[in-house]
Amino acid sequence: MNRKTTILLATFLGLLLVVALVRLWPRGAAGPDLRIPGWGTGTKVEKPEEDGPIDRITVAAQGGVTTLRRVDKGKWSLEPPQGARADRYKVRQVLQAFEAGVTSVVSSRAGAQDLKAFGLDDETRVTVTLFKGDAAFTALEVGSVQKPEDGIGEGDTFVREPGSDRVYRVIGRDLRRPFEGGVTGLRDKRVHDWESADVAAITIRNPKAEAEVDRLIVLKGEPKAAEGEAKEGEKKPEKPERDWRFETPAGLRAGNVKSYAATLASLYAQEYVDALPEGVTLGEDALRIEVALADGRTVQMAVSDVKDESAWVQVEGVPGFAKVSKYTAESLRKRVADLRDKTLFGVQKDDVTAIRIVNGASRVEVARGADGAWRAVAPAGWVVGKAPMDTLLRDIETLAAKDILGPDQTSGVDTGLGSPGATVTVTTRDGVAKTLRIGRELDKEKGTFYAALSGSDEVVTLAQWMAQKVRKGVQDLRNKLVFDFPAERIRAIEIARADETLRLERVEGEGERFRATSPSDVPDLKEDPVRTLVHTLAGLTAKDLPEGKTRASAGLTGKPRVEVTVTLDDGSRHVLRVSSQNQGGDPYAETPTDPAMRGTVFTLNQYQVRNFDKRLAELR
Repeated sequence: MNRKTTILLATFLGLLLVVALVRLWPRGAAGPDLRIPGWGTGTKVEKPEEDGPIDRITVAAQGGVTTLRRVDKGKWSLEPPQGARADRYKVRQVLQAFEAGVTSVVSSRAGAQDLKAFGLDDETRVTVTLFKGDAAFTALEVGSVQKPEDGIGEGDTFVREPGSDRVYRVIGRDLRRPFEGGVTGLRDKRVHDWESADVAAITIRNPKAEAEVDRLIVLKGEPKAAEGEAKEGEKKPEKPERDWRFETPAGLRAGNVKSYAATLASLYAQEYVDALPEGVTLGEDALRIEVALADGRTVQMAVSDVKDESAWVQVEGVPGFAKVSKYTAESLRKRVADLRDKTLFGVQKDDVTAIRIVNGASRVEVARGADGAWRAVAPAGWVVGKAPMDTLLRDIETLAAKDILGPDQTSGVDTGLGSPGATVTVTTRDGVAKTLRIGRELDKEKGTFYAALSGSDEVVTLAQWMAQKVRKGVQDLRNKLVFDFPAERIRAIEIARADETLRLERVEGEGERFRATSPSDVPDLKEDPVRTLVHTLAGLTAKDLPEGKTRASAGLTGKPRVEVTVTLDDGSRHVLRVSSQNQGGDPYAETPTDPAMRGTVFTLNQYQVRNFDKRLAELR
C-alpha cells in the first residue's frame, strides 16, 4: 500500500469515527427531540377540511375553548357561539400545519417566569388539539413567532407539548398564522352559507322609506327553461337561471335582481359582536329582508341604520350581530327604482325598422329595406354605414336610464322635456313607434339629463355618456368602409407612384404568399410587411369625412401621390387614390370604383397608409 493510499484510508476512517460520535454521543441537558407525527403521513389529501381524517379541533386561548367540528363535506361548525360556522380556509390552514408533523431538535427548559418570552404564557399561547372521531390525535401549545431579520421566510415558532416544561423552536415554520385573528378570527365572516343561485324570492320591508311604494317590495324568480341538451363534454349548470318579476308592486319589469341576490348571498361581516353598540337598535321600523331559498329554507335579516360609517345585521338563527360597512348597508337598502328594468326602448335590434334622430338643428332618418340594408331617408343622398348602424342598434337595445324619478322629485322642476334638446324615435316591425325625449341637465348632477319615453308619465335620468350613444348625426352614421372585401380574395396589388410602380401577385396554392413582378421579378419577399399590406387594404376604412371638402381642394384632380389598384379573384378592380395633401397628417383620398364611397373625399389614418405605401426595397 503506497503512502497516498494510506493517507486517503486514514482520512475516511477519521470521518467515519466523527459520524459515529455524533450519532452515539449522549445528549445530556439538550433534552429529547420533538417529533409529533402528521395526520397525513402516507396519504395525499387536496382539501383536508373535506377529506382529511381529522374531524374535530379544539382551540384553547385566553381561558376559553372553541370547538371546530366537521358537520358536512367541507362545512365546519364553531362553538361557542352555538350555530356559528367556522372559516373553512382557516380550518384548512390548521390542518395543513399538522399534516406532515411537527419536529424540532432545538429546545430548552423554561420556568413559569420564562413563558411570556416565548409567547407560551396563559394570556398568549394557543393550545390546539386534533381529533380523529372520539380519540385525540395530537395536541400542541403554540407560542410566538420569531420573524427572520431579513423578512424572508415564515420565521420560527416556539411550541410546547401540554404538561411539559420544555420549549421547542420549530425552524422555518409559522404555526401561529391560522390564529392571528384570535379565536374569533376562526369564525366564517361570510354571513350566509348559500349562493345567489339558491335565491327564489326576496321580500324587502322598509317602514322608513320616503316613498310608500318602496316600503314593501316582493320579487319572485321563476326557473328558466333549459335550452336544449348539453353538448358532449359540456357540463350543464346544476342550478337554473331565473326570470325575475315584481309581485309587489305588480306590473313592473324587474331588472338586474340577480346582482342584488349576489349582494345578499355574499354578505361579509367585518366582525361579529354579541351586543349592539350604544345608540343602535333593530326595532320594528328597521329594514327587514326575507330571502326564500329554492330548498325551502327562509332567511330573515334585519339591518340597522348607519352609525359611524357602519351598520349591523342580525340574521335569524345566527348568533351575534354582523358589523358591515356603510357601503354594504346601502347596497342592501333598495328602492323599487333600483330593482326595475331601466332599459328604455325595450326592443330587440333585429325588430327595428326605422330610426329618426332630431338633435338640435340636426335631423337624420334611416329605414331598413326589404333586403335588410339601411338607407337614408333624410337628408337624402348619403350612404348609411353598416358598422355604425350595428353599433347604434345595439345601443338602442341596451339604452338604460340612470334612475327613475318619483313625482315628488320632478314636481315644480323645469325638466326641459316640453322643448327637448333631442328626440329619438324608434319604430319596430309591428308598426309601434317609441320616442325618447332628452331634456335639461340636472342642476345638482352635472352630466345627467332628464328624459322621458312616449306612452309613460315617468321621468327618468340619463347619463350624458349614455345619451351620446343615440344622439347621432349624418356624419356619425355615414359609411366609412372604403374596400369591402376580405384579404383572401385579393389576387394582385399595384402601387403606382411617379418613380416606381410596384406590383404584387399572389402565388397560387401557397396561402398568403405574394411575389413581386414589377419593377422587377422577386419571388421571395418579407412575409410580415406583405401580410400587413394586404390586410390593411382588405376592409380599409376612412378615418374622417370632412364636410365641404372637394376633390380640387383636397389635391385629387391631378395625378395622385399614390394610386393603389387591388384586383380580386373575380377580376374586379378597386382603386384608391391618395393625395399629397393632408388633414393633421392624415392624407386625403378617394375611390373612383367603389359605389359606397365614390365621389366622396375622405381622410385615411396616416399609420394605415404607411402600411400599404411601400416600395419594393422595403419588401425584399
